[in-house]
Amino acid sequence: MSESDLNADSHVCIGFIVATAEIERTIAHMEADIAFHHSQTRMFEKMLKDEQKKLGELVSNHEHSSCEGESSDV
Repeated sequence: MSESDLNADSHVCIGFIVATAEIERTIAHMEADIAFHHSQTRMFEKMLKDEQKKLGELVSNHEHSSCEGESSDV
């Protein structure tokens, strides 16, 4: 391979590489954000289910207990 062939092969379009790198960086950040938000969503769904279960148990226990003597507007 001659020196002129090496120069032709080593010509790089810096603008294209920079633009590509910026887009790839943006995509990587978005993927990381999505993963984080999925994790947060799962955590909040679990917390929501726990609170719904507590509410259900409280209502169930209240329905089975006698509340005579308590006002009905509690």
